[in-house]
Amino acid sequence: MKAVFVGIDRYLDPAIPELSGARRDAMALWALFTDTIEGLAARRLVDEEATHSQVSDAILGTLEDAQADELIVIIFAGHGSPDGRLLLSDTDATDLGNHQNLRGQSAAGMLERLL
Repeated sequence: MKAVFVGIDRYLDPAIPELSGARRDAMALWALFTDTIEGLAARRLVDEEATHSQVSDAILGTLEDAQADELIVIIFAGHGSPDGRLLLSDTDATDLGNHQNLRGQSAAGMLERLL
């Protein structure tokens, strides 16, 4: 089993409001999974670590390293946009169409490339 845990309370762009529990939720789930699932390969990215580059690399790396029948868990706690984008720590609120966001289609595209 492999997992990626992302939690963002504080964003670099001051226009994106801070949260008070996303980081804590990701950390708590990471601790629960790593304490109870033997052999779990897990990545944890919180706050300023959770950039577009780092999150994309963590998800792609996890998918690429997984066996065909292996269970993969991806947890995201943070802001999202009305059109389905995950706002990462380096997101620019004035340009939600830029590469600093992760769309649901991007995650699906990552999976399709590996299948």
